[in-house]
Amino acid sequence: MAGIGYWRLATDFLDLVEAACGELVENANAWVVIGDESTIEKYRELTKWSDHRIAVPVLFNFLHGVELILKGFISLQGNVPRHHELTRLLADFNTACPDTRLGALIADYTGGLNPASPLGRFFAINGISVDDWYIALKYPESAAGRPYDHVDLKYGATRTLSFWKALGQAAAEIRVAAVELARDLGHV
Repeated sequence: MAGIGYWRLATDFLDLVEAACGELVENANAWVVIGDESTIEKYRELTKWSDHRIAVPVLFNFLHGVELILKGFISLQGNVPRHHELTRLLADFNTACPDTRLGALIADYTGGLNPASPLGRFFAINGISVDDWYIALKYPESAAGRPYDHVDLKYGATRTLSFWKALGQAAAEIRVAAVELARDLGHV
């Protein structure tokens, strides 16, 4: 059935984001460790869930999960887009499924992104939009060789805990809203 393969895979990505964000918040996003035993192994263990270690892959997985959710619904129209531009995918989704809770949730992380959030600052400092996520969160530089600065995604300590908590919750809410919409449309 169209869409289900995309939705299943999207769920895997969003589940990982929810779990990783939960660990990051639970561990208070530590990146400075003070103590008598200072070894690389000890530091890596104490910071394994910190944003300086997991922010980029977590955000990539979140946006990829969103992309797959959107492509799953768009595929119900008989065509799967072969691009990664979230604003275009969301527009196509909203045309096919107007005024949904799912569309509104996704819009918060595409068009309505808080410019003061780590992700909003990342896009601003690099002079890119959310549609550039696929390359900017996967490579250290653009196809033209322009480097991306990922620092705004890292080293947030406790001041960014609310962002990571909200991102984990958004992953869960998007997953649930997608299932509800698929059921309402008679596809699961």
